[in-house]
Parts: sequence; C-alpha cells; structure tokens
Amino acid sequence: MKPRSPTDVLRRKIEGLEGEVEELRRGLSAERAASRALEAGQVDAVLDPAGGGALLVRAAQAALQASEERYRTIVTTSDEGIFTADASGRATFANKRMARMLGYTVEEIVGHTSDYFLQASASEAAARDFEHRRQGGTDRRDLPLRCKDGSTVWASVTSSPLLDPEGRFAGSLGMVTDITDRRRLEAVRRKTEERFSLVFNASPIPLGISTLAGDILEVNDRFAEFFGYTHEELIGQNKQELGLWADLADRELLADVMRRDGRARDLEVTFRRKSGETREVLLSVDAIELQDSPDPVRIFLFTDVTDRKRAEQTLRESRALLEQAQA
Repeated sequence: MKPRSPTDVLRRKIEGLEGEVEELRRGLSAERAASRALEAGQVDAVLDPAGGGALLVRAAQAALQASEERYRTIVTTSDEGIFTADASGRATFANKRMARMLGYTVEEIVGHTSDYFLQASASEAAARDFEHRRQGGTDRRDLPLRCKDGSTVWASVTSSPLLDPEGRFAGSLGMVTDITDRRRLEAVRRKTEERFSLVFNASPIPLGISTLAGDILEVNDRFAEFFGYTHEELIGQNKQELGLWADLADRELLADVMRRDGRARDLEVTFRRKSGETREVLLSVDAIELQDSPDPVRIFLFTDVTDRKRAEQTLRESRALLEQAQA
C-alpha cells in the first residue's frame, strides 16, 4: 500500500472537520426551528432524550399561561396593595390598589425606594426589616405611609424575600392592607374606655362588673367600701360564693328580670357585707359587651336605701303611736 502523503492526511482531516461543522449547523438550525415552534405554540410534544418519552409541551404551555393569567387576575383585583422591590429596595412593580392607596399612579411608584413613601418616624424600623429580609426573614409591621397629598395612611405591611435561581437575595414581595379606619376606631375606643374608667372609678355610686355567672371582673372604690372588702378580695371571686346575696330569692328575681327584659331597674334586694350586716339597696343592672370578653358582661350599680327605709319605718311607727294616743 502506497503511504499517504502529508497532504492527503491534512485533506482528510479538513473534510472530516467540514462534516462535523455541517452536522452542527444542521443541529443548530433544527434547535432554532424547534424553539420558534415552541414559542408559537405549534408543537404538541417533543422527545425527551433522557426518558425516551414525549413531553407534552403545548399542554404544559397552556397550563403555564392559565396559571399566569390567574396570578395576574389575583394581583390586579386584590383588595390589598401588592408591590415588589429589587435588592436595593427600589420598587419594580405595584398593583393598582397599591397606587390608589397612596394617591399615585403605578408608574410614579416604580423606581422609588420605600423611604419615599414612609413617614420619617418609620424609616429606622423599615431599614431593620429590610436587613431582616436580606437574611431570609419575613416580617410584618404596622407602618405610617406618606401619600402623594401629604396625608398619612396606616398600613399593615407583610414582606418576604425574593430569591434568584442561585438562592441569593433578589428583592422583596410586599402585601399592604390599609388599617387607617381600624386604628382610628381603636383610638376612639381607647379614649372611650379611658373616660369610662375615670367615671367608673370616681363615681360616688357603687359600681361593679361581673360575668353572667357572677364572677367579679371590676369594682370601684365605693363598691369595695360598701361591702367592706378590698379590691383584691373581690376581683375574680363569685358574688354568690362571697355571700353578697343575703337572700338567694333576690338573685333569682334578678335572673328572671334579666331574661325577660335584658336589664333591671331599681330592684329592691338585700346585700350582706363582709361583717355580716345586711343592707337594703335599689339595684340596677345592664348587659354590655367588652372587646376583650367573648361573652356579654353585666354592669351593676345600686343605692343603699337602708337608712331611708328605716327612717320611713320609724316615721310610720311614730304616726301609728300618735294616732293611738289621740284615739
């Protein structure tokens, strides 16, 4: 066999490389065509080289599109504000509810950091929360947000970290609920409770609050003085177990009236003091609801009429004696 010349060897190598390049070119062209077909939704399935089976690409694409549509609908119609921010804290997205809450357009929100929408008093807390999310934490905080017109909206903000494919911090997702009205109502309730507490404690009339079962929740000073107990001896105790009812028939009378009318006015009952002395009173009771109590409670007040009734009895007896003497 005639030995091949170096030229022949080189030519064969070139021909082989040209064949490989052409094969690669055909493969690349096929991949590009498949990619375009996938993007256009023209392919129902492709062969999975590893598993040897068909991958239902068109069905998967349809499911993905439906999922994205559902997500888009939820985000755009949500009653909560929703925003995303990048790793530097700049807003990259906001839904319309978020924009309306602050009085901006969506375009005016995107690109700004949270400080732009926060009252100055909340900046430090927000910065701590951001660092917490950078470390992978989720946080929830009530924050005062600054609206475009300068007014304040109080919001409950729940934020969680967003991660890139490598698991690195890439930003934040925030859910924002307007709680301005709720805070306003809470402030009114606190002021009402403060005023009630002042009136309750300063009242010259004995006042007490108990559960429906008779467990004492609160009393004012005049109540404690009347019965001769300290506050500590009364709070948490049951009126019946303490023996405050001198006659259990009076307790049953009150129960009947409350069931029938929902309140009681000027019932004549007899109470027993710590010393054992009994006193006659005019008792009034109302059922009220307290925010911290799952069940209605009863507020009761009474007027000691013992001395008056004794004076009236003495007067009646004196008149009777006078009439007998004149007869």
